[in-house]
Amino acid sequence: MPDDELLATWRGGDAKAGKEIQTRYGGPIRRFFANKVTEDIEDRVQETFLACLQGTNPVENLRGYLFGIAYNVVRRHFIHKNRLREEELDSRSVEDLAPGPSTMQRELEQKRKLLEALRKLPLPEVTVLELKYWEDMSSAEIAEALGMPASTVRSHLKRGRDKLARLLEHEPPDIHED
Repeated sequence: MPDDELLATWRGGDAKAGKEIQTRYGGPIRRFFANKVTEDIEDRVQETFLACLQGTNPVENLRGYLFGIAYNVVRRHFIHKNRLREEELDSRSVEDLAPGPSTMQRELEQKRKLLEALRKLPLPEVTVLELKYWEDMSSAEIAEALGMPASTVRSHLKRGRDKLARLLEHEPPDIHED
């Protein structure tokens, strides 16, 4: 049966037609996702076929239509996963959006080292660093939240960054210095 008739039959409620479409195009769609994402590939594939089934427009090229849906599915996945705006997505590489196992392992190791170094800092310094860089708060916002002058926050930021840099360079600082 030609693709357009098969799709119309599937949309009309014939599950066998849907299975046939998935048999024809499941492999290429799965490969499309496997080349881009590292997790939940089957969920993305099913999302693609579900969107195809729920579509109402006539389709002349089912293969192209499915890849168009898959492209939109992977875009939404990356936008949601990476908390990006639509326009940010177009300038990111797939490696940035969905790193492979070796990249993920390196990132985990870097995060472990950073956390280890942060834990060696005095509480006021680590707190202002976290609020500044992870919570994207300004010095004034941090000062208000912690009940200290903004100049003190800036001092803690400077000392904390300096100590952190030395720790990450394997030059243990005297964390009790003023």
